[in-house]
Amino acid sequence: MIQTALSNASYKHITFPAGLTFTIGSLITVKNLDHATIDFNGCTFIVPDSSANPGVIRFTECSQVVINDLIVDGNKDGNVGADQYGFEFYSNAGMTINNFVAKNITHHGFWCLVGNVGIKFYDCSALNIYGYISAAEIYLEGEEKSSIEFHNTIVSRDQYTSNQAFYCNSEGSVIIDRVTATNIAGYIVDVRRGTININDISVDHFGGMIIAQKYTNAGVVATNLIGTNWQGRAGVDAIIRILLTDSFYLDGLTVSADKVGWNNYAVRLSGSKPGDIVGVVIKNIRVDRYNTYGLLLAGLDDSAHFDGIKLNPATSDRPLIRCESTVTIPQYVTRLSSDVNNAGIIDLPGMLVVT
Repeated sequence: MIQTALSNASYKHITFPAGLTFTIGSLITVKNLDHATIDFNGCTFIVPDSSANPGVIRFTECSQVVINDLIVDGNKDGNVGADQYGFEFYSNAGMTINNFVAKNITHHGFWCLVGNVGIKFYDCSALNIYGYISAAEIYLEGEEKSSIEFHNTIVSRDQYTSNQAFYCNSEGSVIIDRVTATNIAGYIVDVRRGTININDISVDHFGGMIIAQKYTNAGVVATNLIGTNWQGRAGVDAIIRILLTDSFYLDGLTVSADKVGWNNYAVRLSGSKPGDIVGVVIKNIRVDRYNTYGLLLAGLDDSAHFDGIKLNPATSDRPLIRCESTVTIPQYVTRLSSDVNNAGIIDLPGMLVVT
């Protein structure tokens, strides 16, 4: 019945009865809708126990479509070990998604594949998404023309475990604006490629905030990141970690840790050779109770600049900065301060200018 209603490309407005729950035995595909609206009215699509279904609902080759108010429940306790996603989006254009909730999924809550242009998500949530280490609540990929936006997103788990919140592997543009996240033991945003704009992130109990790695990234711009109860975990030991990027701009980071553990580095820039990390500007950050170094600098070119940096280590023997030999010179840090008495600067074996 549901598949039949959603399969007719001639329909322009599809409305579901409010608040009903449907058990979904096979993947639902919504294809070729054009200039249409779907109002799910708060309905829930739930997956039965031991389902062979890899996902709940797929939207493909739709254009200028508005879709509202749907919950998908992957029933993860009844599908342990499944490779499952909640919502899949493939080759769509001009879609607006309002108030979608993916919960209890064993892999990705939202999965945006190639060909999505002008896809905008508003007031969506990914709740209790538990998968293996490469899984993510929201997984984004695509070619250069892709453009995806998430606005006012909630990402939360009832336990502190692995996974990234956003995994950005799209060669196009991604906007992540206003995120509230809890119990994310991985990074909130994992950037692999593309142009990424990140704004207004508020997280509690988390591993790290942003990692830029693996491929050359066209650029990352991030503003107003706030984190409490920073914990880290094995393999996620920095709030900001950059391995390879064409540009990285951060203005506004405030993070505190409630205890000392894997929360080792405030900012870890770890290129393997000079020039791996290009165009870094980091301003107006405060990090309290890191465990190893405030700034670890390696692999930067000589354009990097750090300004308005307040670093408060867990103990006074934890230095503010380490500058590795793979840093070219000069590197500039202005307005550097600490509230911890006798906190020192390590500037070996590279060189650093602090004013």
